[in-house]
Formats: sequence, structure tokens, C-alpha cells
Amino acid sequence: MRKNMQRIMSIMLILLLLIPSMVMAASNISIDCTQKNNEALISIKGTRNRPVSITIKDDFRYYYIDQGITDDLGKIEVEATLELDKTYDCQVNIDGTTAAKKIIMKKSDAPNPGPDPSEDEMVDLYIKGYKGVILNESDIIINKNESALSLTTRILDDHGIEYENRKGYIASIDNQSEFDKGKDSGWMFSVNGKFPDVGAGSVRLKDGDSIKWLYTQDLGADIGAPAFHRDANLDELSKVIDEALKIVNNKNSTEKEIIKALDNMVTSFEDTIADSKSGDIKDILKESKKASKVLLNALEAVKGEELAIKVGNSAISITKALNNLIDDKSNKDLIEELSKIAEENMGIALSSSVKMEDEDDLNKMIDAILELSVKVEDKLSKINENPNRNSGKSIRIKMVDENDDISEIILTKLLLEKTIDKGIDTIKISSEKSSFEIAPDFMSKDVKADIKIKLQKRSNSTWVRFEQEGKELNNLINPVKIIMPCDINVNDKDNLTVVLVNEDGTKELIGGVYDAQTKSMRFLTHKLGEFRVEVNNIGFKDLSNHKWAVEAINSMAAKGIIGGRTAEEFAPAANITRAEFSALISRMLKYNEDLDTNLPFKDLTADKWYYKSIKAAYRNGLINGKSEVIFDPNGYITREEMSKIIGTILEKNLYKGQDKSVLMKFSDVNSIAPWAEEGAKITVYNEIIKGSNGKFSPKANATRAETAVMLYRLYDLIMY
Repeated sequence: MRKNMQRIMSIMLILLLLIPSMVMAASNISIDCTQKNNEALISIKGTRNRPVSITIKDDFRYYYIDQGITDDLGKIEVEATLELDKTYDCQVNIDGTTAAKKIIMKKSDAPNPGPDPSEDEMVDLYIKGYKGVILNESDIIINKNESALSLTTRILDDHGIEYENRKGYIASIDNQSEFDKGKDSGWMFSVNGKFPDVGAGSVRLKDGDSIKWLYTQDLGADIGAPAFHRDANLDELSKVIDEALKIVNNKNSTEKEIIKALDNMVTSFEDTIADSKSGDIKDILKESKKASKVLLNALEAVKGEELAIKVGNSAISITKALNNLIDDKSNKDLIEELSKIAEENMGIALSSSVKMEDEDDLNKMIDAILELSVKVEDKLSKINENPNRNSGKSIRIKMVDENDDISEIILTKLLLEKTIDKGIDTIKISSEKSSFEIAPDFMSKDVKADIKIKLQKRSNSTWVRFEQEGKELNNLINPVKIIMPCDINVNDKDNLTVVLVNEDGTKELIGGVYDAQTKSMRFLTHKLGEFRVEVNNIGFKDLSNHKWAVEAINSMAAKGIIGGRTAEEFAPAANITRAEFSALISRMLKYNEDLDTNLPFKDLTADKWYYKSIKAAYRNGLINGKSEVIFDPNGYITREEMSKIIGTILEKNLYKGQDKSVLMKFSDVNSIAPWAEEGAKITVYNEIIKGSNGKFSPKANATRAETAVMLYRLYDLIMY
């Protein structure tokens, strides 16, 4: 009896020890907290680039509520002011996956000079539109460091009141929008009776503040705001643009009249910018959007080369003036607005170049497009800089030939040749239907002719077509990245995949990553046609001992990147061969496996299933043989071999190399082969390979479960 009781107690102890690790494995979210006086710094780590919400509360009320996006390493940090000698519940939700942690604020003997966090700080909020009072609420508890903007949107959400927030600018509340009552109408806010000269997101609230949102119909004069004196040059510019629009839209206008109107518009722009003050920039950007509309309409009126040249040069001149006005140190919103205007104007200039024949004028225009677009993109990359990644050299162009059904753009032979010659890494093409990120040599460095890209949006799919010399290109030499809008309501976004629907109705899994911030699917493909987004739920039955890998295995299988041995068996503990890993990499990166490449390896024959995959990986510089003539396709791949390949992929996607110090945490660091060290450093830094029990184990063979996890982490990084 006593022995039985001992066995039962032993089993119970083992279960108790296992339960915490099982919970952590299921949630895959870690929460750490460090305390400094009454400040709690909470560090959260989970899935990369996913929406996260954080709440901190006790038994009586919420002390902290925030939302954000995890970074490229899956991390996010928040600070909260909490009362000492108390315990709080911290709840974290990352894209539907939840975790919790008790935060114990230890009592400190040191004096705390800050305010008593147990005393709520409260403000009042009043909103009145042109239809009357929308909201009048007092004694609203504010969060730590809460801005006037975040408080307003939070309370509007609580009351179910609709609003439009354009990156910090409130354009509409309760369906009462700017310009409803004329060109001088819109929303303005005050704090304690004063109208700030900064955005509501920059105004931090304190106890006792009174926030008012009022609808003005006269640039604030009717609600007591300080008089706004619009620059006379801006008024003149607006008149010139309006006059140009009238001339362009008049079917009876001659090309000479249109050219003169565009000349006047550009001159007025340059004069206005030359005499402008910092407070005029937003108004100048608004006028720029109107000017782009003039240029678009003028583009449609082009019949002769003279007008085509004038439209393109006008788009470039206006963008150049704006780029000089808005420098690297300008507000982020201004740079983003500049980028939007520039991509449309560069699209107009490129479309104009298609209608030109004079080689000198054509070369000058393409050079100007590339030079200007690179400068604007460089500014944009600096404000969105990732310290772990090089920004690269890119241009951004918008499809301006758009209607409800079809959007088109022509990448001219000259444009593609010059982007290659100038070392530009990426051409970014934007459209309402889908966007693209394309390497200039996606159809080889020897550009044969112009390439037309056509998009057609249908109810549940998007058609993508590339044409060259009148022929449809169904297979590209190098893959392109497509960002396709996808507002889909499913809990597990990891099981979403893009599918290619073939003419016979069969479907091919393409993969992709869901971007919660832009509500889109990002995917790679070298095949073109009809794309859809579907849910593909996978459920292998042999993963009970590999819970740490379940999410990665199911996601990679759902996207068609890794498969099971059968529909129900994955074989997670089995080792993976060099041939199998080559196939997985080629499949994930969507390489075209039908291209000719000479392989030097004597142990590879074309009749093997893996031959084309190895050929594609070798062609793209990802994998080598065991020697110059031996590949060893059936040999098991080692962890250092995998790190070498994965590191090369990261470097091709502009991730930075790392210092050897990142490897010093492994006791077997000196066992990593010199040829694998660079790959090991970058893969460890980006947490694709983490090691086990303090070891990297470079010579150990990788299992199928480990491989799925590594590819899952890698895939997320290279899709952004």
C-alpha cells in the first residue's frame, strides 16, 4: 500500500512540474517584468509582426491598456506606473494567442517622489459637430502618458461612435466629415481652451484637462480658434491649379493650351514653395494632390509627343520641388505623404514616357524618375529604419491606369535596363488591387522588351498577368513578391494560404504571410494567374511529443512548403536529407525549377525527384556540394549546413551580418566550421536557430520538426 502511495505521489509531482512548461508551450508567449520604484517595465516576446494587446489590472480596475505590433524579433516593451506592495494580473493577446503573468510590485524603502498611482487622473471630453453635441463626458480616467488622440478614439470606441482617423488627423466624427460645409470646414480640438499647434497625438494629458472637439466651418474663426492667415501664394496656387483643371477637362482645349496651363501650374508651385514657411507645408501637399489630378487628366489627353513630354516633366518638377521642401528631419506624416504623391507622379511620368519616341528626352525622363524616386524612398526608409536590416535601394511607382475592373502599368525596357545598371534592388509598384515588389532582373538582366503588368480584381480572387511582346508570361525567371488585400475574419491566420487556381480548376498552394497591419497577404511566386486566399487547416496526429513545433509544422504544411509522410503522419523526429532541405528551400522561395543550370555533381541524375530543386537552390547560390563533384543528396543535413543556407537567404533579403559575440553563449562555439560561422551568427541573432542546453550542436543532424520551426521563423522575416 505504501509503495502504491509513493508511486501515485511521484506521478503527481511529475505532472505538477510539467504543467507550467505545457502552458508555456501552448501559448508560445513569454512575459518578463523588471521593477524600478513604482515603474514596471514589461517585456513581451511572441510571434513576429503580429498585433498585440496588453492589459494590467487588479481585482478592482484596469491600470494599463495598450495595443501595438511585435517587432521583427517578436518583441514589444511597455511601461506602467503601478502601486507598490500589490499584485497585478498582466494579460497579453498576440493575434489571438493569449498568456498571463502575475506582476508583483515589491515594496521599496526608497522614497517615491512621483505621484500616487492609486489616485486616478481624470479629464473631461466634449465633442460638438454641425448637427449638435455628440458627446459630453466628465471624469474620464486617463492611462499613463495618454494623448488627446488616443483618449478621444478610445472613448468614441466605447460609445460605438464612428470616426475616421487618418494617421493622427481626425477627419470625421459621427459621419460629420471635413469639407461637408465647404473647403474651410473640418474638426479642430482644444485643451483647456487653447488650440494646440501640434496634432492631437502629440498632446499628453494630465489630471483636470478639458478636451473639446469642435466642428469649424471657417478655419476655426467660428469656434474661437486663433485667426488662420493662409499665404497669398497658396491662394494663387489653388486658383492656378483650378484653372489648369478646367482647361485640361475641356475637350475643346488644344495641346498648346494644356501645355501652357501646365507651365503656369509648375511655375506657381515652384514660386509658392520658394516663399513658403513651415506652417504652409500641409496646404502645399493638399494642393499637390489636386495637381496630380490635373496631370492624370492631361495624360489622358495626350496625342502628340510634345504634350507627353510636358506631362512627364511637370510631374517630375512638382515632385522635385516637394522633395526639396520636405527634408530628412521632417515629420514622419509629411514624409509618408510626400512618398504617396511621389509614387503617383512617378507613375504619371512613366506612363508619359511610353508615349515618347525621342531618345534623348526619353533617357532624361527615365533618369529623372529613378533619381527622384530613390531620393524619396531613402527618406521613407530612414523613418522606418530597421537596425537589423539594410534599407537597400528602391523606387516606388503607382499604377495610374486604373479603373474598377483592370489596372495596368508598363515597365519599359529602358526603365528596367537603367534600374539594373544603377544597382537598384527593388521596384515597388502600388495599386488598390494589389502591390508588387520586383527585382529589376526578374526576367533576366538581358531585358528583351517592355513588360506590361495587368491586374483584375474579382469578387474573391485577383488575376495577375505579365505580358511581353504580346505574349503572356506564365512563368517568370525570378519570383516576385505580391501584396494582395485580404480582409478575412478567421482566428488562426497562420493557416491562411494563397492558392493559384489553374485553368482546369485545380489549385496549387502558394503560401504567404498575413499582414495584420495592412490586412493583406504577402507572398512570393514565379507563376501568374488567378490568386485566392483560403484557409487550409492541417492536423497531423503524431505531434504529441513535439508541442513546441506544432504551430510551425501546421503553418508550413498549410502553405504547401513542407508536407507529411502521409495525411496524418508528419514524422517529426525523423532526420532530413540534403536533397529534402533543398526542395523545401526552393519551394518556400518559389524558385522556377525549370530553368537550365549545369550541375557539377556526379551523384545527381535528372531522373531523381529532387534534381530540379537542387538545381534551383544551386543556381541561386544557396547550396554547394560536399566536394566539387559530390553533392550527397541522401546524406542527412547538419545544423551548421542549414545555418549556412539560411544565413545566405537572410543576407539576400538585406539582413545585416552579426558579430561573433552572439555565438559565445554556446559552449561548443569552437566546433562550428569557419565556412558556417557567418550563417550561424545571423541565424542565431535573428532567433531562427536557438540551440539547446547551451549548445549549438553544429554537427548534429536536424529533425523534420526542427526544420519546420526554422523555416517558419525564416519565412516570417523574409516576407516583410
